Amino acid sequence: VTVVYNEKITVDTTGGTPTITITNDQTGGGTDATFTAAYQSGSSTNKLTFRATFAAADGGVADTDVLSIADQTLALNSGTLVDAEAVNAALAIASVTDTLTVEA
Repeated sequence: VTVVYNEKITVDTTGGTPTITITNDQTGGGTDATFTAAYQSGSSTNKLTFRATFAAADGGVADTDVLSIADQTLALNSGTLVDAEAVNAALAIASVTDTLTVEA
């Protein structure tokens, strides 16, 4: 998942790693599940990358499943996201433009 900001964001994971919760609406008959996508890269850019692994043991992901951002926010988990002026970055997800990119 890539979160796009309108300015460069610095990520500090010293205290913890920011995450996004993804819901898998398993339309193929399975039980709905949530997965956590953890921050991976992008500090000092306007595009932050988060990664989740969907394992078969957790129900996996089928082509017909619908993935969504569960709570529409980023969780800091004691990490920080700030702009060049040290102002906290927005945590609310403003829109999902496609299945791989969201905007904050």
